[in-house]
Amino acid sequence: MRRNVERFKETLHGFIDQSDDLLLVLDAVDLDMALVHKVLESVDQEQPADIVLRFAETATGPEQYVTAVLDNLRTQMTAVNMLREQESLPPWAPLPAECDDLAAAPAERLKAAMQHVRSLFPEDEDHRIVWCLLPVELPDPAAYLGVVGGLVPRDGIQPWMQSQRIIVRDRRDDRVLIPHLNEQDIDNTLLLPVDFSTDAMVDGLVEEVGDPDTPEPQRMQNLLLLANIDYSHKRFGDAVDKYRVLYNYHGKQEQPVMQAMCIGGVGDVLMSNGDDVGAKEKYQQGLALSAPAKVRGLPITMMLCARTGDVCMRLEEYDQAEGYYDNASQVAGGLLNLEFKCDMMEKVGMAQRAQQRVGDAVATWKLTIDRCKDADYFLRWGSTLDNLIDAYDEAGMTAERRQAQRERDGLQHLQKQRASQ
Repeated sequence: MRRNVERFKETLHGFIDQSDDLLLVLDAVDLDMALVHKVLESVDQEQPADIVLRFAETATGPEQYVTAVLDNLRTQMTAVNMLREQESLPPWAPLPAECDDLAAAPAERLKAAMQHVRSLFPEDEDHRIVWCLLPVELPDPAAYLGVVGGLVPRDGIQPWMQSQRIIVRDRRDDRVLIPHLNEQDIDNTLLLPVDFSTDAMVDGLVEEVGDPDTPEPQRMQNLLLLANIDYSHKRFGDAVDKYRVLYNYHGKQEQPVMQAMCIGGVGDVLMSNGDDVGAKEKYQQGLALSAPAKVRGLPITMMLCARTGDVCMRLEEYDQAEGYYDNASQVAGGLLNLEFKCDMMEKVGMAQRAQQRVGDAVATWKLTIDRCKDADYFLRWGSTLDNLIDAYDEAGMTAERRQAQRERDGLQHLQKQRASQ
């Protein structure tokens, strides 16, 4: 993935720096676009003499799309003017009236904005204005074509295009723009396939791991990613082989926390295969490496305690499970990870109830709910209330059950309110 991203970034730099082509078309799927925008943000920082304007607005219709883009542009210009005021510089002039003329073609409104922004910079200075008209979602490709189709260099590079660069996209699943450009035989355009899919990422990782020119730490980092991917796809043997290589590497580097992570990965494989005793042993070995590392080892210690608690629950070693979950909760609190702390507190109560200590479980779950309220953690708040309701029901505590059910109903109402805001 890193190599794919670097290649993509190099292509973007090259497109901005060249002077022959106006338009770059990205052939991508919607899921690629978040990373595309992130890379463009990095490119903007690395090209200080140029202005990279990014627009991720959804293209639902030509007029609406251009209006949304221009509103975004005004917001960006307002932010620039605030900085210019701090530096005692005159503000940028507002967009011309042509931009708001709804009787004009949408592309003409956008073109007027492009000309205006270019006029804000001296013509004798080397500034490129890069317009990234890249909707994250493209529900109506034809509407989008209705806008960007009016910006393409049908008759070669025109005066208004000088120092401008335009980056647009097509949707790989049902291309509209690329066939249009091919049919019209339009020059001064470039096509760049973009693929940040899982398959492409895996191919890139494998290539880097096998490349002797890749620095060893980077190769090991990629190998860890591949091991985790193998595990997620249930290629358990391949995952274990990689974890062993990584364990030995980090041992030579005297990095016990990373060794603990690798052992934990093997424990996950064993637990997935039903070997709970073996998994518990691996998790405990990992804890023996991560716990002495103090602050550096806390995140791994937290996760390994949680997993050891899970495997102890499966082994019906409920008292041990309670201890591991409580340790994980304490570490999560120290790391200010309130949601994970709530997760572990709920499990502490479950381990207590499994030991027939219902009173302790109820007290723990009440504390859990208080913490969930502090964090607006609705998911765990709801499941903990469900545990309380079930415990009250089993104990015949009708009044308490009724009160907990009222709170559960109120929580559902609160969630709907928050979702509609």
